[in-house]
Amino acid sequence: MSSDEPETDPLIGIVVEKYVIERRIGAGGMGVVYFARHESLGTPAAIKTLNIQSLQDPVARERFLREAQALARVQDEGLVHIRSIGTLPDGRPYILMEFLDGQTLATHLADSEGDRLSIEQALRFTKQIATTLGTLHVHRIVHRDIKPANIMLVEDPVVPGQLRTKLLDFGIAKLLEANSDLTRNANQIPGTPAYMAPECCEGKPADGKADVYSLGCVLYQMLCGRTPYLEDGGNMLAKHIFQRPVPPHLQTRAVPRAVSEFVLELLARYPADRVSPEVAAKRAGELLVLPASTAWRGRWLWRSLWQHLRHHRRGIGIACLTSMLLLALSLLIWFRADWLVRVGPPWFSRLFLHSTVVQVPAGTFISGTSSAENDIVWGMAKELDARYPQELGENTKELADNRYLDREAVQRTISLPSFLIDRYEVTNEQFAQFLNKQLGARRVYVDYLCPGGTDRKAADSKAYVCNSNGMPYKNLFNDPRYGGISFDENKGFVAAPGSSRRPVVSVTWQAAADFCAASGMRLPSEAEWEYVARRGGRRFPWGDRFPSCQDSVLERKRDSKLSHCVPNEGDVLPDVGSMPNDKSEDGVFDMGGSVMEWTLDWFVERLPASDQTIRFPLVDLPPSSEDKPMRVIRGGGWTESVLSARGTGRSRARPDAMNAGIGFRCVRELR
Repeated sequence: MSSDEPETDPLIGIVVEKYVIERRIGAGGMGVVYFARHESLGTPAAIKTLNIQSLQDPVARERFLREAQALARVQDEGLVHIRSIGTLPDGRPYILMEFLDGQTLATHLADSEGDRLSIEQALRFTKQIATTLGTLHVHRIVHRDIKPANIMLVEDPVVPGQLRTKLLDFGIAKLLEANSDLTRNANQIPGTPAYMAPECCEGKPADGKADVYSLGCVLYQMLCGRTPYLEDGGNMLAKHIFQRPVPPHLQTRAVPRAVSEFVLELLARYPADRVSPEVAAKRAGELLVLPASTAWRGRWLWRSLWQHLRHHRRGIGIACLTSMLLLALSLLIWFRADWLVRVGPPWFSRLFLHSTVVQVPAGTFISGTSSAENDIVWGMAKELDARYPQELGENTKELADNRYLDREAVQRTISLPSFLIDRYEVTNEQFAQFLNKQLGARRVYVDYLCPGGTDRKAADSKAYVCNSNGMPYKNLFNDPRYGGISFDENKGFVAAPGSSRRPVVSVTWQAAADFCAASGMRLPSEAEWEYVARRGGRRFPWGDRFPSCQDSVLERKRDSKLSHCVPNEGDVLPDVGSMPNDKSEDGVFDMGGSVMEWTLDWFVERLPASDQTIRFPLVDLPPSSEDKPMRVIRGGGWTESVLSARGTGRSRARPDAMNAGIGFRCVRELR
C-alpha cells in the first residue's frame, strides 16, 4: 500500500479540537486537506495542513499562515469560514475550517458540454465572485490567483437547487500594507499565466484590478470553453501584454454582444480602464436577464428575415455575401493590421492603419538651420549656461567653434512622398521576438551582437555582449537603468523584467536595418525623420516651447554632468510613449527625447548645397575622405542635453556602435 492511502497516513484517526480526522480528501504541492467529524455532534469539518516535505520550508509555512490570516479577517458567503488555527502533534500548522461538499469550477467545466456553461450560470457565478472580490479589496486583500481550480461550487443555502461559488487558496494573496508582499523570490511572478493580468505579467505591483482581469479570463472560459489565450508554444505572458482577445461573441455564437462587451471591459489592457468588482457584480446582475430576451428577439428577427428573404432573395444573398467578406476582412485587420500595413501594398496601407503606425502625408519643407535659427540656439545655450553654471563648458565650447551648428547650416528644399512611420521606437520585446525568429532561440547572430566574432564591450562598461565563441553571456545590454534583453537557454531572447516596453538600445546600425527589412520596412532617411519632427514649422516635436523635464526624456544619465531630470532612483529610461508632450504633429512619440535614432544616411559634417531633392538618403555612399565612415543619428536622448531635442539637430555614430543612448524606428514609403 502506498503512503498516500488513508490506512498508512499517521493523521488518520487523531483528534484535533474534538474533531476526528477520518480521511484524506485532497492534496497539493504543499498542503493536504482532511475530512474530519466532531466526535460528539457529528458535524463535518475540513482540516488543512502542510505536508511533511514542506514542513521545513519557511516560505511554505509563511504562505500557509498567510492563507489563514487572509481568510480569518474577512467574513463573506463566498469564502471558506475559518474556525481556528493550531499546531498538530508532529509540529505542522493546521487550519480548521468548514467542510465544502462540492467540486471546483475546473471540474464542473470539464463535465459540462463543450467545456462551457450557460450564459445565465456564467453570469451568476461572475456576480458572486465579483461580490466576494469587492469584500476582499475593502479589507485590502488581493487574491492574485483567481482561476477555475481555486473556485469551489457548493449548494446554495439560500436558493435550493442552485450552486454558489467559494474562493479557495489564498496562499499567494497580497495584503496591501507595507512589507506584506509574499513572493517566493524576486524573479518569480505569482499567479497562473493563463489568468494573469498584463501588469502582473510585466512584474509590476498588482492591486485589486488584477483580480478583475483574472475574473474576466474565468468568465471568458465559462462562456467560450477556453481561456482568452491558448498555450500554443508562445509566451503566454507576452500574449496578455501585447495581444487582444477575440471577442467572446465571435468565439461563440450564443454569447450576446452586450455580454461580450462586458467581458472585454474586465479584460482591459490597463488597470485604470477596468471596472471595479462592485461595478462588475452590478453589471453581471443586469445582464442576467439578457439571454432570455435575446432568445425571444432572435425568434422574432428570424421570422421577419424569412419573410423578407422570400421577397428579396437576390438582394439579401448579395448583402449576406458582402457582409461575410467584410467580417473576414475585419477579423484579418483586427489581428494582423500592423503586419498588413508593413508588408501589404501601398493602397492597403492607406486604407488600414494600425495604431502603432502613422501615415505622414506627402509634402515639401526646408531642412537645416538658418542663421536666424543659429542665433536662437545660441540664446538657448546661454539660457542653459545661466541655469546650470559651470556645467556646460564643453557644450558651449562646441557651439562656439561651430562644430555643433555647422552640421545643420546648409538649408535645402526637400520634397517627400507620403510614407508610414512607427509611432513609437522599437522596444526590447519587439527586438527580442525578431532575434528569436531570425536566429533561433539558441543562436546568437555574431554580426549583430559581437562584430568580428571577438569580445566587444558596449558603450556602457557594465553591459557586455558575447564571448569569443559567439555565445551569449547571461544578459545582453541588461543594465537596470535602461532594461534590455536577456538570453535564456530555454526561452531564447526575452525582454528583461519590467523593460518590455522600453526602447531597445545598444543595437548596431545593421541590426536595426535588418529588423526593419524583416517587417517590410526600412530605416528612415535623415530627411524623412526631420520632416516628421518639424511638420507645422515646429522647432521641437511638440512646438517651440523650451524643453523641460516634463516634456521629454532628457538628461537622465546619472553619471553625466547634465543630469537634471532624473526622477528617482529607479526607472531612468521609461517606456515608449510615456511622455505625452513629446509628440509630433502627426502623433509620433519620443522624437525629442528617449533615445537617439539610427537613420539611413551616411554622415558628412556639412551636407552638400541643393535647391531641391526627393532622393533619400541625402548621402547614400560612405564619404571617401572619411577614415571611419559614420551613420547619421537623430533626435534627443536620455543621455543628452536639451539642445539635442531640436528637430534640426544632427549627430553621428559608427555603424557597428553599440551605444546605450541609440535606438531606432522604421518607415515605409507609399507611392
